[in-house]
Amino acid sequence: MEYIVLQNTRLSIVMKMAEVITTSIYMAIKQIYNCKVAIE
Repeated sequence: MEYIVLQNTRLSIVMKMAEVITTSIYMAIKQIYNCKVAIE
């Protein structure tokens, strides 16, 4: 039982990390695109 709880906790942490990384990449691309539009 404890092993399954530990695995689920790890999965939860990995999912949160993935969400943070994807949000960061999305925001960076959005910012770069906005800069390019402003320059042109």
